[in-house]
Order: sequence, then structure tokens, then C-alpha cells
Amino acid sequence: LRSTDLVASNSYISSRVAENEFWFGRTSERCESIARLLQGALNAVLQETEDGTSNPIFAMAATWGLTPDEHPSDLDLLAAATLEKTPGGLASNLRLLNQIAYQLRDKLSLSHWRAVTQLMHDPAYNEQVTLSQGLSWLDTTIMGMTTLSGFALDSMTRDTGFRFLSIGRRLERLCFLTRAMAVAFEDGRNSGLTWLLELSDSVLTYRSRYMAQPEWLPVLDLLIRDKSNPRSVMFQVMGVHGYLARIEERHGPCGKELLEPDIELLNALDLDSEYHPDSPRLQEVINSLHNSCYVLTERLTSQFFNHPRQPQRLGRLTVKSTAN
Repeated sequence: LRSTDLVASNSYISSRVAENEFWFGRTSERCESIARLLQGALNAVLQETEDGTSNPIFAMAATWGLTPDEHPSDLDLLAAATLEKTPGGLASNLRLLNQIAYQLRDKLSLSHWRAVTQLMHDPAYNEQVTLSQGLSWLDTTIMGMTTLSGFALDSMTRDTGFRFLSIGRRLERLCFLTRAMAVAFEDGRNSGLTWLLELSDSVLTYRSRYMAQPEWLPVLDLLIRDKSNPRSVMFQVMGVHGYLARIEERHGPCGKELLEPDIELLNALDLDSEYHPDSPRLQEVINSLHNSCYVLTERLTSQFFNHPRQPQRLGRLTVKSTAN
């Protein structure tokens, strides 16, 4: 080979691979989010008081479809954690992740593949477990999903497939964060905000900045506005926007413009007067961003994941004929 024969990156991937990368990102992030949610809910069951106050994390679990109502038992939560029969639960999503990973097995390193499959062989998987076993299983799952994120960041080349995977991860995290915000605005006004920081893995960041109990303004600043926090709303939005801009360079408009009104709304919010749960404008932008996750997923699906008979290869801008 000569220097002119060298390949800098995998310029072409099929639409089916792009779709699998996208859903691998979304599903791995969903598994981590559900594991953190169930972990927080089980700990809340252990700490629940008898004064009738319900932890808003139970409302979050019910909103996510993991429990039948906002007053779950530990058995409800454990079933959502370990049993495949729970629709939308952790075990069923891990099964889905394993199936997607199998479709991408030639794209994943051996260590990456093992990190996915070993959870399926855990003794707690799809078994009735005790409370301590369930909490241990959730810890193991969270560590496993963190390992997957590390493999993606350290082992994958920054090609089109990586961008679709990253868009999937950030859209899923954005969807989860905005749902949690909506629940906090509705059900968490009198229950403290520690649960929200724990759910977004931002307790240590908050404590390193503020030597006080969580309050609305600093919590919302950290979880919505802070561009340096990888768990914030703004971090996800700007990340998705940036990855879409890179894909747009090769394929033309693909949804970046759908996020731009929301970014403008976020930047226009007044920090002193609108970063509180009673702000109509803050509620509007959180709801709009939540809906944008679904609209953008539909846009990407229709534009890139519709698998024609002749496999579409993503590498160069392709203009589809509109002639009859």
C-alpha cells in the first residue's frame, strides 16, 4: 500500500448499522437510568416515614411505567429490577440491549461485548430476589453501564456510527432528565431535592459547590443550565445539536433545527426569576425538550433508518429523487 491507499476512518456504514448504534446508545442509557431510579426507590422504601409523605421518586417510577401506582411495594420494585416479565423494566431492557449488541458484534471489542453479556449471566437476572440482593444487582448494573460508556468513549473511532450512538445516549438522558424535572415541579415541592440529585448522579458535584441543603435555584442551575455538567439538560441538548451538525455536513439537514428554538428558550431564561418550579416559561421549555426527544427520534428514523431494498450507505450526501 501507498500513502494514497490509507483509510482515515470508516466513512460508510449501512443504515441498519446506524440504527443499531443509535438504539444501542439509547438502550444502554435507559438501563442505567432505570437502575438508578429503582435503586433510589428501594432506598426510599427502606427510609419511608409514617407521616403520609410520599417520595416523588415513587411518582417518577410510576410515570416511567415501572410500578402500578405511586405507592409501590418493595416486591413491585424488585420485579421491575430483575424480572423480564415486567414490561419496560430493567431486565427486559437488558435483554433488548443484548439483542442489539449481537447485531453490532463485529463493531464491538471483545471487552465491550463481555460487559454487555455478563449482566445476563448474573445470578439475580430474571430471578426472585431479596431486597439486599436486588440493591446489589442494581449496583452491579449501574457499574456495568458505566463501563459500557467508558468503552464507547475510549475504544470507538469518532465516525458516523459513534455519532449516532452518542445522539441516542444523549437523547435518552435528556428524555429521562426532563421527565424527572416535570415530576419534581409537580410532586417534589415539599419533599426536598436530594432524590433529584441522586437520580441525576450529581450529589457530589452539588456538595462540592454548596455547603448547604439542596435548594431550587442551585439545583436547577446545576441540572439544567450548567454546560460543564455531563448530567445537565444543556449538556445533552448541545451535544445532540453538535453531533447532528456533523452528520448534516454529509447528509444535509437532519433535525438540528428542531432543537434550536429550545436552545434559544433555555438561554433566554432569567436565572433570578425563572429558575423555580412555578415558572411557566421554565415548565414550557422542559416540556418542549421532552417532546423534542420523540420528534427527533422520528425524524432520524424516517430519514436514515428506513432500510430500502438496496441497503442505504451513510457516507455522502444523497439526494432522493422526487420524480413520479
